[in-house]
Amino acid sequence: MILGIDPGLHGAIVCYNPTNNTVAAGRNIPILDLVRNGKNKKAVDFHALLRIMTELSVPVRHIFLELVGAMPGQGTSSMFSFGRTFGAIEMAVVAQKLP
Repeated sequence: MILGIDPGLHGAIVCYNPTNNTVAAGRNIPILDLVRNGKNKKAVDFHALLRIMTELSVPVRHIFLELVGAMPGQGTSSMFSFGRTFGAIEMAVVAQKLP
């Protein structure tokens, strides 16, 4: 089994079985709705992310995380938010102790 991750607030985590070419399970990246400085914001739910990763990683042998980078034209605030999301997902991967 392989765990594939598309990072970001609209990303997903999918458990894929290459033997029979099927998706065994999948979840959206869990997010929280927040109010920050009077504005509605979204952020990764770190606790739910770790719980999902732990549940889905049981039969998994490898985890693949999409390599991402900055895109021209994106604002610094949105890039900081995306970097924070990516870092949280990266640490959830590390916590699974899988290659």
